Formats: sequence, structure tokens, C-alpha cells
Amino acid sequence: MRILFLAEYYPPMIQGGAEVSLPILAQELAKRHEVHVLTPNYRNAGNAERKDGKVHIHEFPSIRRLFFQAKRASGAVYAANRNAFSFLLGAAVKIFVREMSEKLEQFCADKKFDVIHANNYESSLSLADANVRGAKVAHLRDLRLMKSPVKGMKFVAISDFLGKKYAPLLGEDIITVYNPVKPAPPAKKDHGIVLFVGSLTEHKGARLLPAIASCISGRKLIALGEGPERQALQNSPNIVLKGFVRDTKKYYAKAPLLVVPSQWEEGFGRVVAEGQANGCVVVATRKGAIPELIEDGKTGILADSVKEMCKALNMPHDMMQRISVSARNASKKYEPSVIARQMENIYKNMLQ
Repeated sequence: MRILFLAEYYPPMIQGGAEVSLPILAQELAKRHEVHVLTPNYRNAGNAERKDGKVHIHEFPSIRRLFFQAKRASGAVYAANRNAFSFLLGAAVKIFVREMSEKLEQFCADKKFDVIHANNYESSLSLADANVRGAKVAHLRDLRLMKSPVKGMKFVAISDFLGKKYAPLLGEDIITVYNPVKPAPPAKKDHGIVLFVGSLTEHKGARLLPAIASCISGRKLIALGEGPERQALQNSPNIVLKGFVRDTKKYYAKAPLLVVPSQWEEGFGRVVAEGQANGCVVVATRKGAIPELIEDGKTGILADSVKEMCKALNMPHDMMQRISVSARNASKKYEPSVIARQMENIYKNMLQ
């Protein structure tokens, strides 16, 4: 098959889990198919061609680059002008969608793809509007996406939770395919640390970190991520702020415990899956799709309060070992080869 992914971002431009998941899937599919990615060029104002392994990357000149170059607002400025930012973002999205749809039509004018697969919100709207040949697939990645029905596309949700949320709007025929997560080899754990990975925001539960850090006596809470809550955490005892870390592998490998105190409805919970793949015992809130990924007491711990999280983070060593082994085994369902085969089956059924 010839497969084209349409994406708002592609590494090295990463805004979230969608951009982490796409290259893993694309590279796995490229072992058996011809795979292309069409995405904006954030580095300069021209067209660019490159390869990421066997995946062909096509970058088009985009007005998005100007918006990102001007992105200098601090968390404090954003908080003070939230309504204005929301209005500007809504207007910008309309511009981005129109531009991407036009670029897609131009790119496909002299090319034939069996499948065109949109990776996120704006690319899905762009694909829906575009007059192109090929089966159309759109990824549903969180609850902030589509507000009105979109026709003529196959929808793939990253969790059953998201699929059920979108069913009243888009219909019941939404297929769940989890995000791919690369397996990790077993490594020696450092029992002097607890790990947090995520943006330092209210949504991700960053404000709960000081209370959590206070109950893990004798250990350090290592926090990977940036965000508006950083300043409030700067002088918190027992918390080590590492900032944004592109390569998180060594931290996952060492951490016996991973805390995920999310306060919003997670569409998937990539950090949970990555922790499980590394044999971390994940202690997480019951938000969104997280309970779908964790079998409480077996492949992780679900908690409803800081008090419950603290109790879990101080579990006996033998319990920790047992859950770690079960978590690693459970993570096999996220392996790239498994996820790519599921996606291939969706494509093949559409093309029959």
C-alpha cells in the first residue's frame, strides 16, 4: 500500500504524544509499505524533502511557522489574557486548516495514495475538506477535538473511552487502536526516586506534586517537564525539576515508581503505557482512559486522592516487584508491531 500521513507536526517539532506516536507507527508500517508524511516546514519558508528511516517526509511552506516564531508568551501573560488567546487560537486554526487542505490537494494532484491518514485535530479537518483520492482515516486523540459531525472518514480512537465519548457525534463505528510504545529492556531500578513525566500544568496534576513529594520520605521526586506551574514548584523540598527532557528512556529505566496525578480526562495516557513498558509501577488517578490501561492492584495502582497515592507509593517491596512484572507483560499490547497490524487491517477493510 501507499500510505500518506497528514500531520500538524512531525519530529523534530513535537507538541505532545501525537508526534511521539506517529513516527513509531509510520516506521513500523514502512517495513511493509510505502509511507509518506506531509507536514508544515517550521525551519524555513520553502519546500523540503527528507527521510526518517524508510519514511518519506515532505514539508511545505506554512504560515504556521510565523505563529511559532512569535510564540513568546509566558504562563503569567497567558493566564492574564486567556480569553484573548483563545479567540486568536480559534481564528488561527481556521487559517491553518484551510492552508493544509489546499497543500494536501496540491501535493496529491499528481500522486495516488491508497490511504490518507490524518494524525490529529487540524489535519483531520483539513483532510475532510480536501478533494483527494484514497481512503480517508482520522485519529481521535483527545476531547478537545471535533465539535460538529464530519463525514466520509474512518475514525480511529486511541482508547475505548474516547470512542464512546465521540460516538454520539460521529457514530458508533469508531475503532480503538492504542498508541504504539516501544518495548524497553529490563534495567536495575533506583529505589531512591519516584518519577513524574508531563507538562507542569494544572491538568497534569503538577500542583499536587509538593504534597506527594512530602510523603515519600527518604526519596526524591524527579519531575520531567516544563509549564506554568514550574515557578511554584521551584523551591519545593524533595522535588528535582529536570525541565523538558527529549530522551526520557534512562529515567523510566531507573524509576521503580511513576506517579501520574492527572486532573483531566486523559484520551490515552501515554506516560502510563511508557511506564508499564519500562517495568515501572504506575500510580495514577482514575481519569479518562487511565483505568482502561491499568488493572488496579495488578498492572498498576489507581487512586482517587493524594492520600491514596501516598499509600500506594509506600507499598511493600514484594508488591512492587509483582506489579512491575505484570505491568511489563501487559505493555505488550502497545508494541509497534501489534499496533501496525491493527492499523493495516483497518486500511485493508476500507480498500476492499
